[in-house]
Amino acid sequence: MWFPGRPPPPSNRRQANLGDAARELASVLHLEEELRRYGRPTETDKRSPYPPNPYNGPKGAGGRKSSVSPAPKSKNTFISSLISLFTGGLVHESRHNLQLRGLVVLLISKAAGPSSMNASCQNYDMVSGIYSCQRSLAEITELIHTALLVHRGIVNLSELQSSDGPLKDMQFGNKIAILSGDFLLANACNGLALLQNTKVVELLASALMDLVQGVYHENSTSAKENHITEDIGISTWKEQTFLSHGALLAKSCQAAMELAKHDADVQDMAFQYGKHMAMSHKINSDLQPFIKEKTSDSITFNLNSAPVVLHQEFLGRDLWIKQIREAQEKGRLDYAKLRETIKAGKGVTSAIDLCRYHGNKALEALESFPPSEARSALENIVFAVTRFS
Repeated sequence: MWFPGRPPPPSNRRQANLGDAARELASVLHLEEELRRYGRPTETDKRSPYPPNPYNGPKGAGGRKSSVSPAPKSKNTFISSLISLFTGGLVHESRHNLQLRGLVVLLISKAAGPSSMNASCQNYDMVSGIYSCQRSLAEITELIHTALLVHRGIVNLSELQSSDGPLKDMQFGNKIAILSGDFLLANACNGLALLQNTKVVELLASALMDLVQGVYHENSTSAKENHITEDIGISTWKEQTFLSHGALLAKSCQAAMELAKHDADVQDMAFQYGKHMAMSHKINSDLQPFIKEKTSDSITFNLNSAPVVLHQEFLGRDLWIKQIREAQEKGRLDYAKLRETIKAGKGVTSAIDLCRYHGNKALEALESFPPSEARSALENIVFAVTRFS
């Protein structure tokens, strides 16, 4: 069952694992730990995850108001209950989980610091160089991302087979995915409203729209039963990938600068870093099946991933279809054979070059920020996703 306004259900018939979504959600509550790696917390930070209300001002300040948007109240109690539901048996824990989006928002907020245009603000609510509203934005970004992951776990019940499991279990799983995803989105929207910044609300709302549109394009161009994909080209692939993977991070970074009252140039540089870093991260993920030294023959890969799309462009549509048909055995695609064919072409090396191109663009955007530990951490993230050795 599919509801308008949500990403359409995946074409595969297996229940998607909610592990990634739950682990993403779980570490939202621990973004403070990542922040403290780059700045020592104050006594205020030790007492509460949110500093005092900046609108009240400290004693002796005459009640001066801060021009920085206030932070919304934490919703961590109810979120913790949802985490308990996920981790109580539906998912397994993993120490390899990485909360990339929230961490990047915090780091770029710290790297930019307070705005020189906002000299009247005494930075009452800054802790370790980050406004409390920017911390709230990092949590909101992760909530939106997690909600979309949960919604993508919805199964197309019309394609179920008896080997997929009982129908009632799948129906229950769909209900949990719908309700929990909607709950996370509702909390994200409530948090955005409490930030009291219409531009930030507009940015994150457009990012959510981009996510849904990007997932729709992914499903519409996915491989059919004959494993023939649409001829989208690398330029179209980049547009679709930005919508589904880059828009949220890029616009969240821009929104973090808006909350600190930075000018349009700084906001654009933050947007460019988020965009290109997300693109290089996605290409790195697409490359893993082709660059790992030890790869199981049973591992599949997306036929619309960056190396495959580039391989198809170099090869031509007709030869690509011929290679797919040669890799088919009794109607099933031999991914191991097709992977070796793609590795023999130019698609993998071109994808590596494209990943490094976006990484360099992200580093160029960081040059507008002053040198700091936070900026170095952002640079190291780029180095990590563009290193292939």
